Amino acid sequence: MTMNGRTDEAAIALIQTATMPLEAEQQVLGAVMIDSSTAPRLLARIKPHDFSKHAHMLIWDAVADLYTRQEPIDLLTVIDTLRIRGTLDDAGSESYVSELIACTPTASHAAYYGRRVLESSIRRQLMAAAQDIYKAAGNTHLDLTDLFAQTNEQINKVSTLR
Repeated sequence: MTMNGRTDEAAIALIQTATMPLEAEQQVLGAVMIDSSTAPRLLARIKPHDFSKHAHMLIWDAVADLYTRQEPIDLLTVIDTLRIRGTLDDAGSESYVSELIACTPTASHAAYYGRRVLESSIRRQLMAAAQDIYKAAGNTHLDLTDLFAQTNEQINKVSTLR
């Protein structure tokens, strides 16, 4: 099956790219390192898996670890945590982590950046559920009652993330 002349996979990849708010992710990370008072509210809502870029997941996990240990959250402590964990290169290097602060216009908009990260995460999870539903619907050996049950379960799981 195709959508507008593209294969399903290509169309899905295009949609997924549109739901990867890399700038918002960078600005959330930068905001927390600029002003650590933004961390509690953001950490309460945003989890590492909400980031679309693996490097951002690693950095957010380091921020969460620092917060949990009640240690300062800033550029140096985040870089040190990543270095100690052996994940600094996977997080994009010391210069990339530094760039996160440079690309953040202000920490005062951290809640807005966080909402964008969360909304995109939920959209990606909804797309993944839709792909699973699409594949299950093509399975003619699956009973329709079971298909509807699986569909409802997947949609409800994503809807509880709001």
